[in-house]
Amino acid sequence: MDKSLHVTGILIYRHQRNSTEILLANDSFNHKRHWAGPKGRVIGDEDELKAALRETLEITGLSVKDLRVEESFRAEIKYLSGT
Repeated sequence: MDKSLHVTGILIYRHQRNSTEILLANDSFNHKRHWAGPKGRVIGDEDELKAALRETLEITGLSVKDLRVEESFRAEIKYLSGT
């Protein structure tokens, strides 16, 4: 049985003086309590970017007008549940 999920997210960062800061949220869904960038499931027929922006707004309160989206950057991560 295939239990794969289609999840998408956004890496939010900013350059500050001599460093780069990355926004992470405490993901306590299902009480796993780990830090990750805003992400979530793709719902219905929405595309990955729309889903990622929706999840970012829900998790952080940041809307697309607060961000500069670099649409040319994409990465795919596959992992096993429980890892």
